[in-house]
Amino acid sequence: MTSAALALAARTNGAKSRGPKTPEGKRRSAANSAKHGLYGKTPPTDPECEADYQRLRSAMITKHEPAGPVETNLIDTIARASARQLWAIRTSDRYLYEAIERQSNPGAPGLAKHPGRSAIQLLHRIETRSFREEWQARAQLDQFRRRTQTEMQERTVSPAEPIREKLRNEPDSVRRPRACRPRATAPAAASPLSNPPLAQTPAFLSTWKIASIMFRFETAGESHGECLVATLTGLPAGIPIAPDAINRELWRRQQGFGRGGRMKIETDRVSIVAGVRHGRTIGSPVAMIIANADWKNWTESLPVEAGDPAHHKPVSRPRPGHADLAGALKYNFPDARYILERASARETTARVAVGGMAKQFLASFGIEILSHVIAVGSCRLERTAVWEEIAELSRKTEVLLGCVDPATEQRMKAVVDEAYRTGDTVGGIFEIVARGLPPGLGSHITWDSRLDGRLAQAIVSMQAVKGVEIGFAEEGSQSFGSKVQDTIHYDRGDRRFFRGDNRAGGLEGGMTNGQELRVRGFLKPISTLRRPLESVDLETREPAKAAYERSDVCVVPAAGVIGEAMVAIVLAGAMLEKFGGDSLDETRRNYAGYLEQVRNF
Repeated sequence: MTSAALALAARTNGAKSRGPKTPEGKRRSAANSAKHGLYGKTPPTDPECEADYQRLRSAMITKHEPAGPVETNLIDTIARASARQLWAIRTSDRYLYEAIERQSNPGAPGLAKHPGRSAIQLLHRIETRSFREEWQARAQLDQFRRRTQTEMQERTVSPAEPIREKLRNEPDSVRRPRACRPRATAPAAASPLSNPPLAQTPAFLSTWKIASIMFRFETAGESHGECLVATLTGLPAGIPIAPDAINRELWRRQQGFGRGGRMKIETDRVSIVAGVRHGRTIGSPVAMIIANADWKNWTESLPVEAGDPAHHKPVSRPRPGHADLAGALKYNFPDARYILERASARETTARVAVGGMAKQFLASFGIEILSHVIAVGSCRLERTAVWEEIAELSRKTEVLLGCVDPATEQRMKAVVDEAYRTGDTVGGIFEIVARGLPPGLGSHITWDSRLDGRLAQAIVSMQAVKGVEIGFAEEGSQSFGSKVQDTIHYDRGDRRFFRGDNRAGGLEGGMTNGQELRVRGFLKPISTLRRPLESVDLETREPAKAAYERSDVCVVPAAGVIGEAMVAIVLAGAMLEKFGGDSLDETRRNYAGYLEQVRNF
């Protein structure tokens, strides 16, 4: 216990302190609250975190209807861990973006309070630990309910309440999991990051929603801005990463007959600035930057600062089929320049870089993803391409239109030539094929965990893609069921099931079935035409021809490469959803155990 003399001395010394005096001391002092808050026993909370916890817990109690304090406490643990994850993700993302901003603008105000790289690493550990805690609680809840049901069957007791009442009254000496023993309830004002109240209640996050929170990406940047930025959160540590492989994907995206002048300006190369060290992921968020070579021509037209209005390049005649008009109305801009900059397919460069990372993760499990072009305009490949043809196509150093059949490709080229001559554009169909997938990725149990729905959303999110097809959906819709379903067979030698065909495209009931995954995207002709269509001037409201920006005539081969990236991102998320793991070795162990389970089925 502190003596009166020591307490007096401490107060006297404290009264003499006037805080830090040097700029460096003031900078470090400004970060104290954030730093010590993160390193404290209980991470800090915020109103958003409290709301997340209440929402999650309320929905789970409504869904599961817990019987007694054991189940209620486990649901409480799950909701609290989920709220922690959301808080850690939000905070680490904010710090990461501040770090990137500091690199490009060291003197910007308000950035000195960043607590440093160690705090971001700690946030990632909090996120990972909370994820483990959540799934352990889910497993314990499932185990507890199975045990209750087993005892009901053994004792042939119909109502569940007598058994659950007995379990609630068992002493701790009975060998039950520690987390299943009743705990004292917390006071009503408790934080979701300490011990939240049992009486308050929230929205159940499906397995897929939680996995998408853990494994997710974001892109930033404008078509003519300084650079594109991509962040990827949730990759396990230890994945071998080759930047040259990502650059190869970026090169493939720029190829194809019918591309515009922008591709002659840009030579896209990725710069990985965080999350990868010594050639391997380290478990923390990955950040990548891709410079825009065309930025030098737009520094006065699109400055970050206010700039000179005389150098601004407004787009006052919106293009039919583009985001121009809808975006200007939504964001209340006088012209469509800012809408054009972000809605441009230039953004997909960052997606391809993220997809390159996802592909290298999937390659650790023998999963490969490639694409080819099925149709350009009315010219179509009238047969199914086999994997070996598509793989050979991907190794070419010169890309015409990405079709596996040379004769068909020449006919496609004639269609693009016609569009060039007439000042028009042309769309088409691309197909993504993934092989080496295990059965059971995705789920049938909820609408948003079905893998076909997630893949469809990923493909249609691409600029100018208006439709998606999995397997032979269109053909199947016009046939009888006996001609559409893939018959099931069993190979006793290999001890595996197989199908007589693959009309389903490798997906049944929202889950992979072990066959090749085949997804097709339907790309409309892009909306920037050298022979502009009718529009309206936003300033005068008079009829006018739509604006023209330097653009492409045909982008179907490039769309296939972007589609590969989007499919890779969805499949990587599905793999981590099912097999988890903080390191690649842990994920591999879980994967190997599952394959053995399937083999012994």
